[in-house]
Amino acid sequence: MFIVVTAVSLLNSKLNLLGGCMQEEYSEFHLERQRMLEDAIERAENNQASQEDFDIIRFESGLPNKRKSHSSQVLEDVFSDWSNIFGGSK
Repeated sequence: MFIVVTAVSLLNSKLNLLGGCMQEEYSEFHLERQRMLEDAIERAENNQASQEDFDIIRFESGLPNKRKSHSSQVLEDVFSDWSNIFGGSK
């Protein structure tokens, strides 16, 4: 908790140094993310949520996505091949 509060404090102090323009952009970005989360929760409450909605909810809650994407399987295969070629596992 302390780390999160410290990180937010540092971010806010840096935004204050950058000036109002950057702070406005940050505020707009934050509001847009909040709107996306609220919309996703509303669809979930109405049993109309898509996988993307659940991904948004999980991300904003600090949880990883449950589904494995094809690209992560490709990366696992590449790392496995790399390990086999260069002696990581025999």
